[in-house]
Amino acid sequence: MQLITRNSNNYAIGGVVRNHEGQPVLAFGRKIDKPQSITCAKLLAIEGGLQIAQLHDLPIHQVTSDSLLAVQAITRPEDNLSYVGSLATDIRTFLDSQSNITLSHIRRSANVVAHSIAAFSISSSSHFVWENEDFPLWLIHLVTKDILTFQ
Repeated sequence: MQLITRNSNNYAIGGVVRNHEGQPVLAFGRKIDKPQSITCAKLLAIEGGLQIAQLHDLPIHQVTSDSLLAVQAITRPEDNLSYVGSLATDIRTFLDSQSNITLSHIRRSANVVAHSIAAFSISSSSHFVWENEDFPLWLIHLVTKDILTFQ
């Protein structure tokens, strides 16, 4: 999940939910108010992805983020008493209530699809959730390239 900013007044998050084979099943994006920090925005993206997966009754096995600080905030929420810490605690509580969900940090280069979706969200007129059959052509090409790159 990702945050992209075009200028100081536009912020958006986006992400992709993949199945156990790495194939995308959902993509989402939405504009957000200016976050307190990049870490806060990354946590909002993780939370948004978890909520969307849950709403669509998709099993969650792994959560990844290219923000090491966001991953650390979730795994050690007691270290932060701010809004970031509260958000991280909420995410950790959800993850703990589920069975066998792993949380890990990934390279930014492995998160190109989420970055592109977030960039698209900035120019979008509203938030969106696309299911696999609704993916726009540009996203299908990007996902195909992503899968081939990381096989």
